[in-house]
Amino acid sequence: MAFPPALWYARGMHTKHADKSRLGAAQGLTAFEMVREVEVRLIEDPAEMKQWDNLLAQHHYLGRSRLVGEALRYVAELRGHPVALIGFSSAALKVTAR
Repeated sequence: MAFPPALWYARGMHTKHADKSRLGAAQGLTAFEMVREVEVRLIEDPAEMKQWDNLLAQHHYLGRSRLVGEALRYVAELRGHPVALIGFSSAALKVTAR
């Protein structure tokens, strides 16, 4: 599992890897058609979980981030290419005032 070069950038992301010819634009898809073709799946394989964690660390604008406690990891794919990572983790039992 590897991300293609970014199609757009959130605040704080680097733009040196821009390649808008990948995926949607190169295949003549409109934004609506691209969204309809996105498939989201749960990551259950331990090897894919490790890849998911590495991709998050590599591409997240805050750097090395990790999910704590019980967690669910999802990947959104467009025509077999990952375009987003989605993660949910359990809430902390005790958190001091910040």
